[in-house]
Amino acid sequence: VQGKPRRALDLVEAALSNGKIPSSTTITSWENVLSGLQRKSFDGCGAMWRSKEREEFLLFSEPYLENRLVLIGRAGTGVESMGITGLQGKRLALVPGYAYGNVLRQLKDVTLVYGPSDIANFQKVYVGQADFALAEELLVDETFKHYSPRTQRFMAAGTTPIFRRSLHLAIRKDYPAAEKIISAFNHSMSEVLNRKAQKRHSQVFKVVGDTK
Repeated sequence: VQGKPRRALDLVEAALSNGKIPSSTTITSWENVLSGLQRKSFDGCGAMWRSKEREEFLLFSEPYLENRLVLIGRAGTGVESMGITGLQGKRLALVPGYAYGNVLRQLKDVTLVYGPSDIANFQKVYVGQADFALAEELLVDETFKHYSPRTQRFMAAGTTPIFRRSLHLAIRKDYPAAEKIISAFNHSMSEVLNRKAQKRHSQVFKVVGDTK
């Protein structure tokens, strides 16, 4: 998906390769992902939130990552410590098609403004077309790094996630051997994550062991 951190895609590609599951990747907008799955132009999506509506036509893997969504806003608005209730009377930028779930039901007297991606919504806040936006914490961190120091001074982000959603591989139910692919992916992803955990443990042990 355009405008997303590569961490999820890198993990998915590693798991598919490790499990010898043939695949090809297309980077496109989230709107195109959803419509493409429904039109059967795409067979699956490597990073998707699970919802009852999507379960009607998609099979989901076990979760392999967690998305933590935080608020972003202009500096000086108190967004760093703001929660859902602080959005009353404000304009909140979201991405259409995202499975925000219970978060939307918690919003009271909030004007929703939609943009095609989290990065586009970051820009909406920056130019004053929205007061706040809800975006993935990792993406927010990466976006801030790529903006100029001047821009960074004008923007701020929440320090506590508003909500969390697990990430899954999703495959169309009518795709041949979809269940078999999901099962193989789950096993392969478990191996990939275990290797990464062992590598981190080894690196920590080495650093601690080398400390004098």
